[in-house]
Amino acid sequence: MTTTLNTTPDNNETKIDTEERIKIRDIEMIDVIVMVGSALSAFALSYFFFQILLPVSGALGFFVCWYVFFNIISTVAVWELRGAIKAKDHLARMFIWTGGLAAVIPLILVVAYVIGKGYHSLRPQFFTQDQKFVGALSDSTEGGGSHAIVGTLQQVGIASLISVPLGITTAVYLNEVKGRLTRPLRMIIDAMSAVPSIVAGLFIYAAWILALGNQQTGFAGALALAVLFLPTVTRTSEVVLRLV
Repeated sequence: MTTTLNTTPDNNETKIDTEERIKIRDIEMIDVIVMVGSALSAFALSYFFFQILLPVSGALGFFVCWYVFFNIISTVAVWELRGAIKAKDHLARMFIWTGGLAAVIPLILVVAYVIGKGYHSLRPQFFTQDQKFVGALSDSTEGGGSHAIVGTLQQVGIASLISVPLGITTAVYLNEVKGRLTRPLRMIIDAMSAVPSIVAGLFIYAAWILALGNQQTGFAGALALAVLFLPTVTRTSEVVLRLV
């Protein structure tokens, strides 16, 4: 009795992907040469098209023109040297770097502007003095920010004293008790997580100040912060209780 082996491949078998995968590697000298050469070539083409051929001017337009030419030239160079897959990877990497720089550069400029304008006013007395005797025409080196620091600590402390016990208690009820109010209470907590800070402030202003006739004090601000803290504390405590 003989046994015949079926050597025909099964159509349902998963096909092996023979496509070359991108591997993380160190930067080689050829990569540096390609980038520098592409940048110089893009600069020359941008100067020709933007300054000589086209009747336009401006630094922003020149940079945009250079960026487009740089991506085209560098992608073609990588395509010729390393293949289509790595060329696509290079182009995607350039777009990712561009998006990251476009998000980080404005932040750096804002921080640099603030530091450049205000560093001379930052001194040891800034943390111990307030604005009690400072007027509109006073020098920027007079007074300090102790009142703002103390007020922030007070309001955050009061808001924490209100929201932390209430949030932990709510989380315990949602995870351990699981009563009839579990579903509506969780819906309210989820809705409060998306409440903007201005809405919380308007709620406290309408309920605490206008309706009850209380004055505009720091305690009212602490209540608004407690409204914002409560869903965060509740959800965090709920996650921790689930892990226990």
